[in-house]
Amino acid sequence: MRLGYASFAKGKESTGIERAIISSVFGKDVLSSEALKKVTHLIAEEHTYFNFFKALASPEQLQFYQQKLSGSVTEDVQKLRDKLMSKIDNLDRNVLVFQLSQAVGFGGAIHNFKNFVLRGKEKYFEEFLANYEVIRRTIQELKKLKNLTPADKQALAGVMSVFEQYHTVINHAKHLHHEGEGIAEIDTMVSINDSPAVAGLKELVKGSSLGNFGVTAAYSFQVYTKKLIL
Repeated sequence: MRLGYASFAKGKESTGIERAIISSVFGKDVLSSEALKKVTHLIAEEHTYFNFFKALASPEQLQFYQQKLSGSVTEDVQKLRDKLMSKIDNLDRNVLVFQLSQAVGFGGAIHNFKNFVLRGKEKYFEEFLANYEVIRRTIQELKKLKNLTPADKQALAGVMSVFEQYHTVINHAKHLHHEGEGIAEIDTMVSINDSPAVAGLKELVKGSSLGNFGVTAAYSFQVYTKKLIL
């Protein structure tokens, strides 16, 4: 029976670690992919350890164990887990929107576009093209996601439209550099209205929330503690 008790203790230990991670998530009101991986791994561990304990327990021990877990505390823990898991569908979207933002912003397409206009160096042109390809592919992946709203679709169209313009204009800027045009002249010829892309990214970020759980860290910690002392 020592193996059974050891498994039971390991299951409790996993629950304690899960308590710490989930309470932190609710406290920050943000779910990261790393936190989700840890929690799902811990839940799987708990099931494994407790199932092993049940397989080795005597009928009396098993009955006592099941009685302890039949109350509202177990249901409350499951409700907290369900709140966390309800955000899984947003994880892929969140990663893709982050990739899109990175490809667009500082160090990304706009940054390299402006550097090329100002300096005319080939490396900035090539880096812009790489950023543009990431933007194009990421938008394609986002379009494949389920449950996109009309606002999401409009946002993606707005972002893609702006960067198609950037793609056209940077090629024009390259031609102007080769023709020996001055930087000031080139800058006035390649002006682009970014507002549809800015608005589109804001809409996409707004819809990629991995928070808003409506649960405090204190409540979560309390619920898990009750389970641990059963």
